[in-house]
Amino acid sequence: MPPHQHQGAGEYFVIKGCIEVNGGVDKGGVTATAGEYGYEASGMVHDKTYFPVETEYLFIHRGPVEYLGDDGKPSSIMDWRGIQALWDEAAPIAAE
Repeated sequence: MPPHQHQGAGEYFVIKGCIEVNGGVDKGGVTATAGEYGYEASGMVHDKTYFPVETEYLFIHRGPVEYLGDDGKPSSIMDWRGIQALWDEAAPIAAE
């Protein structure tokens, strides 16, 4: 996931795998593994989020996520409509 700013608070719970936020714990960020919970405040800006292994997680967000371009300026926004479009696109493939 590219650099982004949360326009609402978010929470996540890692079911399996690993999430590295802001470079992971080795770079001063957060590394969350299976069974761990995390909270991201509204307005939080962070660098790329990495999933170094196949990961399943629950993410609850209370507002859109604003993605930032290389210049640090907003490049796009992901809201419920964008998530629905991704789901609709993936559903026929999953049914095969």
